[in-house]
Amino acid sequence: DKVSVVIPVYNCEKYIHEAIESVIAQSYLDWELIAVDDGSTDGSSEILDEFSCDPRIHVIHQENGGVAAARNAGIELCSGRYIAFLDADDIWCDCHKLEKQLRFMKRRDVGMCFSSYETISENGVSINVVHVPDRIDYKGFLKNTITCSHTVVFDTQRIARELLMAPTSFPDKDFPEDLSVWLQVLKEGYFAYGLDDV
Repeated sequence: DKVSVVIPVYNCEKYIHEAIESVIAQSYLDWELIAVDDGSTDGSSEILDEFSCDPRIHVIHQENGGVAAARNAGIELCSGRYIAFLDADDIWCDCHKLEKQLRFMKRRDVGMCFSSYETISENGVSINVVHVPDRIDYKGFLKNTITCSHTVVFDTQRIARELLMAPTSFPDKDFPEDLSVWLQVLKEGYFAYGLDDV
């Protein structure tokens, strides 16, 4: 089953190469990557175009509309059953991340999975490791917004793709759109299941 990985990109020339390389390094091979350049004014666009020779990597350039609009544009182009998110300044340190999460989701028969993660400074120094509970619902998430966008995977055969589209009508373009998405999914009665593995 294919995994579609969506990366919204805006002025992340310092990090985007490593982010994409962390997807390419995955042991799970059936993936596509949709990178949406949201009107970057640095060298991000050129770096993305260098990766577009890989048939698994699709690069979209659009005018700046904010991270929610960029992520939504990527979701609209996804062809995989599973959708995973990665921010342009994050990396998947574990090359077995997708393989582990898909195995977990199939074994547990769940539609939304998130994992623990490590916070690293710009200098590559570990700051902390965030561990996750076995599962969390809407009320629990309101008390503890523990997920991080780069750890979440959705099964679109269980959770409608429309629920993953972030609201774009907020006056502040920097509103945490991933938080609003997780909330609207959980508000529909779904549970998010935690894989406590960095």
